[in-house]
Amino acid sequence: MSALVCYDPWSLARNLAFARALSVGLRRHFGSARIAVVGPGDRVELDAATRVVVARTRDLALRRWLEQRVPTVLNSSLVALIGNDKLAASRWLNAHHLPAPPAIPASLELDDLLLRERVLKPRFGHGGVGVQRLPARSPTPLALDHWLVE
Repeated sequence: MSALVCYDPWSLARNLAFARALSVGLRRHFGSARIAVVGPGDRVELDAATRVVVARTRDLALRRWLEQRVPTVLNSSLVALIGNDKLAASRWLNAHHLPAPPAIPASLELDDLLLRERVLKPRFGHGGVGVQRLPARSPTPLALDHWLVE
């Protein structure tokens, strides 16, 4: 039995130590493991022994393709969709009665929020890219895909 880890090139470069440690642990558990670097639209070679894939790629089409071919895909396409969209994540957490940070669309510009310091985050993505700290009484930049988080 073997495991496969699929990484986007830029993500692998940022997470090389984690990828190595993950690969060692998977090799210990499954007997064999390898890392595949995938670009947009790429497909990986799968052998009959591949039973587990850890999808560390943002390519949803690749995740779906893997889900059709491998018994277990960790970080499935559904997890990726929910994890990369703050609105979807908030709705999913609330629907399952799980705690979620309070968040509202930045376009609402509620008066009481203007009096406090705020954090503006893009709706999509992760890793702190695009996050802005807004001082109290400053106008919120109008962006329909940004969310205020207390």
